[in-house]
Amino acid sequence: ANPDPEKQQQIVDAWSSSQPYQDLQAALQEETAEPVHYESKYATKWTTQFTQLRKRASWVYYRSREYVVVRGLVIIIFAGVFGTAYWDMQYHKEDIWLRQSFCYTTTFYVGLTFLISGITVLMGQRVSFY
Repeated sequence: ANPDPEKQQQIVDAWSSSQPYQDLQAALQEETAEPVHYESKYATKWTTQFTQLRKRASWVYYRSREYVVVRGLVIIIFAGVFGTAYWDMQYHKEDIWLRQSFCYTTTFYVGLTFLISGITVLMGQRVSFY
């Protein structure tokens, strides 16, 4: 499962001898004339930070459109299956535990299905982090 150490060293050596690496090192060595100061405690408003983080999260989520479509179809199928199963059940005041168990069962199966389908997407995109 571990990558070849020689191949890793070749990649490191290639990067270390590249022009972008040299430019980056030169830029890091330069000292700025004056330190950066902000008028407030934070560099930007919280609304700007929130907006940027929301955009980043939605970009990561919608990177795999097939996965999103399949999740939508699965939730529609689950709604149909569990909705018809619980449609015309006669409830009484004493059946509160039965109702709670129906809600738990539905939530559990939807969560388990999303977990199983999400693992395949995660493992497929995991390579991009290395």
